[in-house]
Amino acid sequence: MIFDKTSDYVPGSNNDNPVGYIALTPVDDADEKSNYFSALKFAIDSEQICNIAITGPFGSGKSSIIKTFEKNNQYKFLNISLASFKEEAEDEIANNLIERSILQQMLYGTDASKLPYSRFKRIAVPNKPLIKSTLFVFWAMAIGYIYLNRVEFLSLNIFNNLNIIKALIISYVLVFLISVILNIYKSFFGIPFKKLSLKNAEIEAIDTPENSILNRHLDEIIYFFQVVDYNVVVIEDLDRFNSPEIFVKLREINKLINDNRQRGNRIKFLYALKDDMFVHNNRVKFFDFIIPVIPIVNSSNSLEMMRRRLKDDLGTDKITEHFIRDVSLYIDDMRLIHNIFNEFALYKSELHSDSLNTTKLLAMMIYKNVYPDDFEKLHHGKGALYEIGNKRSSLISASKQRLNDEIAILKKNLVASDEEEAKTEIELIKIFIGHIASLAERPINAFIINNNPVPFSQLNNWELFSQLFNETNVIVSHVPHTYNPQNIRLGKSFVQLQSEFSPHETFVQRKEKIENKASAKRLEIKTRIHELEKEKSTISQFPLHKLILKSNLSVEEILASEGISKSQPLTYMIKNGYLDESHYLYTSKFYEGRLTRNDHDFLVTIRDFKKPDPKQPIDTPKEVCLSMRPEDFAHNYILNVALIDYLLTDNDNNRECLRSAIGFISTNFTDAEEFFTAYWDIGRNVAGLVRAIAEMWPGYGAAAVKSSQAPEHLALILQHIDENYLAERMNPGNILTSYLAEQGYLVYASDITPPSNYTILKKLKVKFNSLTSLSGNADLLDFAHRENLYSINSSNIILLLEFCPYGDSSINHDSVTANYSAISSAGSEYLKKYIDVNLSQYINDVFLALPNNVHENAATIRHLLNSDSIDNEQKQQIIFKQELIFESFEGIPTDIWGYVLSNRKINISWINVLTYLNQEECENEIVTELLNQNDIVSCLSKLPIEIDELGDDYSDLLSRFIIGNDQINDAAYISLVECLPYSYPDFPDGISQVKAQCLAKTGTIQLTEESYKFAENDELLLSLLVVSNVNEYLANKPKYPVTDSVREKLLSGGITLKQQLEIAKDVTPSGVRASKQLSRLISTIIKLPEADCNLFDNEVISSAIVNALNVEDSILILMRCKSWDLKMTMDVLEQLPAPFSEIAEFGKRPKLPNTSTNRQFAKHLEAQQFISSATENEEYIRINTFKPSD
Repeated sequence: MIFDKTSDYVPGSNNDNPVGYIALTPVDDADEKSNYFSALKFAIDSEQICNIAITGPFGSGKSSIIKTFEKNNQYKFLNISLASFKEEAEDEIANNLIERSILQQMLYGTDASKLPYSRFKRIAVPNKPLIKSTLFVFWAMAIGYIYLNRVEFLSLNIFNNLNIIKALIISYVLVFLISVILNIYKSFFGIPFKKLSLKNAEIEAIDTPENSILNRHLDEIIYFFQVVDYNVVVIEDLDRFNSPEIFVKLREINKLINDNRQRGNRIKFLYALKDDMFVHNNRVKFFDFIIPVIPIVNSSNSLEMMRRRLKDDLGTDKITEHFIRDVSLYIDDMRLIHNIFNEFALYKSELHSDSLNTTKLLAMMIYKNVYPDDFEKLHHGKGALYEIGNKRSSLISASKQRLNDEIAILKKNLVASDEEEAKTEIELIKIFIGHIASLAERPINAFIINNNPVPFSQLNNWELFSQLFNETNVIVSHVPHTYNPQNIRLGKSFVQLQSEFSPHETFVQRKEKIENKASAKRLEIKTRIHELEKEKSTISQFPLHKLILKSNLSVEEILASEGISKSQPLTYMIKNGYLDESHYLYTSKFYEGRLTRNDHDFLVTIRDFKKPDPKQPIDTPKEVCLSMRPEDFAHNYILNVALIDYLLTDNDNNRECLRSAIGFISTNFTDAEEFFTAYWDIGRNVAGLVRAIAEMWPGYGAAAVKSSQAPEHLALILQHIDENYLAERMNPGNILTSYLAEQGYLVYASDITPPSNYTILKKLKVKFNSLTSLSGNADLLDFAHRENLYSINSSNIILLLEFCPYGDSSINHDSVTANYSAISSAGSEYLKKYIDVNLSQYINDVFLALPNNVHENAATIRHLLNSDSIDNEQKQQIIFKQELIFESFEGIPTDIWGYVLSNRKINISWINVLTYLNQEECENEIVTELLNQNDIVSCLSKLPIEIDELGDDYSDLLSRFIIGNDQINDAAYISLVECLPYSYPDFPDGISQVKAQCLAKTGTIQLTEESYKFAENDELLLSLLVVSNVNEYLANKPKYPVTDSVREKLLSGGITLKQQLEIAKDVTPSGVRASKQLSRLISTIIKLPEADCNLFDNEVISSAIVNALNVEDSILILMRCKSWDLKMTMDVLEQLPAPFSEIAEFGKRPKLPNTSTNRQFAKHLEAQQFISSATENEEYIRINTFKPSD
C-alpha cells in the first residue's frame, strides 16, 4: 500500500488550531539562507546534469527543501512519492509493484485530456452530458428527417434547389458523424492487435510478458513527456525499499526521454534518498549531482525542539525537565516529535483530567509512536509493557521474601553471638592456643609464621593471627632446657586444626559473632532489623520501578522476549517510573457510572503514586474503597476527609482498613498535619477520629505533643478521651503532663473548642509553669490556684500575691523583696498551705531565685531557719542571701551558728563570739577565720572584754582561745591580745615566736619560773617578758638571771630611769666589750645626774665614754668620774676624737670649742691637775698640757 504523506495538511490559523497541532507535511520555508536553492538551481540549469540526488537521513528535511525550491521557482515539477510499501517475499514482485506505482502516479496524475493517445484508460466523467445528449437527439432527428425525405435529398437536382435549412441539416449530420468517427479512431489508436477477424467480429490484443512494467510501457512514458511540459521529476522515498535496480531503470528512462525530447529543456530527475542507499563510489557514478542535507533534528538537539513544543504549543509546566532531557536522547526525527506532541495534545484534551500525570502521558505517547505494535498489544492484554506491569504482585512477594530472609539472618546472628563463649578476639585466640598446646607432646611457646617465631604472648591481634589461615603444615616452637628452640611440625594444616577446634564454624565466622556481641554492633543489627521490618511493611506501596530496582528484574530480557529490539527508550521509561501498571489510565476514556469523575480523579492520583489533597472531593467513598488495593489504606492516599468519614461511619465493616489508615498516621504523623487541618475544618466526625486513633494507637498523645499542631491535638484528646485511659495509657513518662504544664495555655486557647472539664488536669497531675499565660481564662486560673496545679516559681507566686481576690489587699507587702513575708501576711490560705507543704521547693525556686528578695524580716527568717522542711544547706543559702544582720543568736538553730558567724550575718561583738565558742558544736576554725579579718579585728579591738558582762569563766575561755590560737594572723593577734583582761603565768603551747613576743610585750604573760623557762633561750622574748614584768624581775634578779644582751634590750626602752639604773649597774665589762650599743645605752644613763658612777665598773664607764652618742656626752660622763686618776682619764681621752685626744699628749695645746660643757671640762681637768692650764677667748678654749719634762 502506498501512503501519500502530503495529504495530511492541517490549517495553520490559531482559530482553526487552538491546541497547537503541527502538520507532518514538508514546509515551504526550510531554506532560509538559500544554500540549497543555489545548489538545486545550478543542477537544474546545467545541461550536463540530469540525475540529481538530495541525500540525508530520514527526517532530515529533504522534502521541505524540495517544497521550498518548488515554491520559489518557475520550473514545472512532477512529484512522485512512495511513502510506504509492504514488502513481498520476492524482490521481482516488489520491483513490479514499485514500478507500477511510479507509472500510475506519473500518468494518472495528469489530466487524461492531455494524453489522448495513451493506452492507459481511466473512468471518464461525462463532460457536459446534457449538451451532448441534446446534440445527439438533434443529429438523430436530422438523420430521420433526411431519411424521410431521402428521395428529395438523393435526387439529382437536390443541390439546385438547396435552401439554407437543408444545407444546415446536411452539414450538422456530417460534422457530428466525423466527430464520432474521430473519437472511435482515438479509442482504438493505442491498442495493438494480435488478431483481427472481420468474419467473426473478433479482435484480440497483444499480451506482452510482464518482466518490467517500466520497460513494457516505455513508449507510454516517452509519449507522456513529449505531451506534458515538465522540467523536473521529483522522486521521494524510493530508498525505503532498498532496490537499487529501480534507480538504474529510472536513469535509463531519463536518458531515453531526453534523447526523444523534441522541444524545450532536458527533463531532470530529482531523487530524495538516504545517504547509505549506494555504497562506496556507486552513488557518485550513478548521480550527476549530489546535494547533502544537514539534519534539522538529531539526538543532540531534539531536546530543544521538544522544549519548544512544550513551551510554545502546549503551555504546560507539569512535565519534568529531567524526563524531557533524558528521553530526547532517544528521539531524532522531527516528524516523530511533532506527532508525539500532536497526539499528546489530543489525548490530554480527550482525557480531560487534572489528576493525570502529564509526564506519564507524554511517556505513553512516546511509547505509542516508537513501539506501535506493543501499544496495540497492550489494548488486548498482551505485549511487553503489559507483562512487566502484570508482575507487580510477584515482585512484591519476592521483595518481602528477600527482606524476611535478611531479617532471619540478622536475628540468627544475634542468637549466635549470644552462644559464642569467647568474649573478645584475643580470648578466642588464647582458647585456640590452649587447644594447640594440648595437642603437642612437649611444651610449646610460639607459632612459626612466615618463618619467624611469634610467641604466644605476642599473638594479641587478629591481623597477625590471620596469617596462620593459609598454613598447610602448622609449625610450633618448643623450648627445651638447653634454651635452643626447636620447630615442631604438627602435620596438619590450619584448616584441619580449625575443623577439630570448631567443627561447625570457621574463625572468621566466630570473629563476626564476637563482634556482634558488642553493644554498639548489637544496636546496629537491631536498628537494621527495624529498618528492614519497616521496609517490608511499606514494600507493597512502592511504585513498580522501585520494585523492579529492588528485585533486579531484567526488563531488557522481557522486552527481547516480546520481539522489541531497540528497547533503550522503553527500558528507560519503565525503570524510571514513567510507564507502569497504570497505563490504562492514559490509554482509555473514563465514563461515569459506578464511579464519578471526582472518584476517578482520586484513583488516578493514587495510581500515579501521588499524595491527593485531603479535601479532594469523593462522591462515592464506598466504591472508591472497593477500587483501592489493601496496601493503599496504609499509604498517604488514605488521608482524605471523605474516605476517613466513610471508614468512621461504617467502623465495623471497615475496621481493618481504618486500622491500616491509623497505622500509617502513627508512623507518618508529621506528614498527616495537612490532613488533620482539613479534617478539623470539614470532617464530620472529629470526635470519632480522635477516639479511633487513641484506641488503636495509644502513642497518639506522645506524638501529638511533638507536632506543630500539638495544641489542637491535645484540646481534642482532653475533650474526647476518657481521663482514666488518658492517664494510664497515653501519658508515658508524663509526656502529656509536661506539655500541658509548659504549653497548656495554648491548648485551652485553641481555635478548636477548648476542653471545658478541668478535672483531667488533676488526674494528669499537671503543674502549670506559668499562671500568667492563664490570666485570660479566669476559671482555669482559679481552678489551678485552688487545686495547686501550678509550679512553685517566682512568677506564679507573685501573680497570686498580686491577684487581690486570693489575699488580703489591705496589707502592704513587697512580693519582690520580701516574698515569704508577703505570703505570710497577704497570701491566700491555698497558697500558704501549698508553700508550707512544698517549702523546700519554694526556697529553691522562689525565695532564692528572686534576685531582689533580700529584705525578709527577722521573724520570717527565724521561722524558716527553724523549719524541719528545709535542710541546712538551704538555711545557709537563706542566711547568705538576706541583708539581715542578727543582733544575737537568739532564735537561730545552733547547728547553723557557725555559718551565721562566718558570713557575718550577726552583729560582731565579744558576747556573740563567746556565745558561739561556748556551744558544743563550735568550730574553732570559723572563729579563727573571723578573727583573721582586719575589719572584724578593728571592730573588736575597740570593744573591751567586759568581765562583768561576760562572766569570769566565759571571759577566761575567750582569752585563752585567743592567746593559744596560733592560726590567727600576727597582726590580728597583737590587736586582740591587747583587749584581753587577763594575764597568765606561762606561755601557751604551739604558738609562734611573734605571738609569744606579743604576749610578753603586752604583759599577758607573767614573769614566773615557768614563763622564764619558756623564754630563757630567746633573748628578745625574755627581754620583752622582763620589761612587762620589770618589777618582778628587779625584786627577784637572782631568780631570773639574764645576760648582758638581754640587759641591752631592757635598756633600749620601756622601763623607767630608776629601773634602767638598776639593770645597768649589773652590766659586765665583757658585755660592753661585746656590744658598742650596750656601751652607748650605758652612756645615756650614766651621764644623767641621777646616776652614781661609783656603782659601775670603771671598764664599763670607759666603754660608755668612748662609745657615747656624741663627745659632749663623753665629756659629761668623764667629768662625773672624779675618782679617776690621771692615767685612767688620759687613757679614755686618748680614744676620743681630736682635739680631745690631743689632751692626752704632753706638750700639746689643743683648742676646744668654747661651749659651756667644754668650759666645765677645762675647769675639771685643771682642778684635777691633769693639765697645766686653760685659756679661753670667744671662739675656743686652749688646753695647755704639761710638758714632758714636767
